Amino acid sequence: MKPVLVEIHCPNCQWHTHITCETLIMEELEPRYKQLILEDKMFHYSCSRCGYDIEYALEVTYISKKGAYILVLKPNACFSGFTLHHTDVYKHKRLVSTVSQLKEKIRIFDDQLHDYTIEVLKYKISKKMETDAIFYHDIDKDTNTLWFQVKREEVSQMIGMEGSYYTQYLKQAPELKNDFVEVDVSFILQNFQKDKK
Repeated sequence: MKPVLVEIHCPNCQWHTHITCETLIMEELEPRYKQLILEDKMFHYSCSRCGYDIEYALEVTYISKKGAYILVLKPNACFSGFTLHHTDVYKHKRLVSTVSQLKEKIRIFDDQLHDYTIEVLKYKISKKMETDAIFYHDIDKDTNTLWFQVKREEVSQMIGMEGSYYTQYLKQAPELKNDFVEVDVSFILQNFQKDKK
C-alpha cells in the first residue's frame, strides 16, 4: 500500500485538515477498500467542525489480480501519453477520471463483462431517458438482466435490460490494445465514427 497525506478543505465552513489516503490499492491484500469504494465511503470525509460531507478524489491505482484488471483514477487529468509499468497479466487496463467511474468499472469487471459494450448500452439508454447520469449496477444471472442506475434531476431509478442486447453489441466491440485506455461514451462515439467511414 502507498499512503499519502491529503489536504481537505470544507466548502461549508472553510475549515481544513489533512488525512491519510491510499494511492495504491491491491484488492486481494486490502478487500475492505473495495467495499468502501462500492459503498461510496472511500472518498468522503465528514468535516470535524460542521459535519459537512466532503467528497474528494486523488490519483489512485486499483489492482485486482483475481479479476485481471488495473484501474487508474486520475481526477481532472489529461490522459495523453499516460504509461504505467506493469506486467501483461492484466486483461483490462483502464483510465478513469471520476470516483463514480472507478466504482462502475470494478462492478463491470467483477461481473466479467466488457466495459465497451456496457458503455454502448448506457449510450442507448441515455438517448431514451434523456440523461447522461447512467451507471452500471449489476447483472441478475438468473434472469439474464443487466441493471443500470439512472439519475434524472433529483430522482434515481433502476432500469433493467435483457442480456441479449449485451450479447448483440458485444459482437461489435473492438479489440482494445494492451495499453491503458479511457473507455467511456466519448470513446464509443469515436469508434462509431470510424465504423461509418
